[in-house]
Amino acid sequence: MNQPSEVIATYTGADGETFEIAHLGIGADSQWGEFAVYRDDVRIAEFTTGAAGYLPGHRPELPDTATLIALVQGAVAEEITVYDDSGRVR
Repeated sequence: MNQPSEVIATYTGADGETFEIAHLGIGADSQWGEFAVYRDDVRIAEFTTGAAGYLPGHRPELPDTATLIALVQGAVAEEITVYDDSGRVR
């Protein structure tokens, strides 16, 4: 099991699945404000926050857990959207 070491929060979806939120900037300073979402130890989505791109000493605070969960819900929804042959969402 390769659980990401940067996990800072978890979220359980309405379907009972657990998602882990990893802050990639913990392991790599150049990725500050960048996050990955894992389900069953598999990276399924990524997103960045307004803290990304700032130099050390000038970075805004990272979002709180509730905001991160909202971002995860959006990132996961975008990653798992399935379209049929006509381009409509299934």
